[in-house]
Amino acid sequence: MQKPTDESALARLRIFTTQEELRLAGHPVIGTWFLLAELGVVPAQEGGVHIMQQTGAGILPWKFVSRTAARSASTHERKCRPHSVP
Repeated sequence: MQKPTDESALARLRIFTTQEELRLAGHPVIGTWFLLAELGVVPAQEGGVHIMQQTGAGILPWKFVSRTAARSASTHERKCRPHSVP
């Protein structure tokens, strides 16, 4: 994670293997933003937070939905969806 070179991005993410730098890799990106949200670097807001991130693949959007919002949505879905108990 670095300071972005483009002002529209919150951060610049660089991802490396033992042999090269990758332009983009999903799991490291998700893990990085999850950790930053847990640490409070990404402010939690009801309904989610939209940010822009700089990667080797360019400036990409990211949406983070807080656990509270996700829990509310999944609870709502369970109430609305019929299900069977084995």
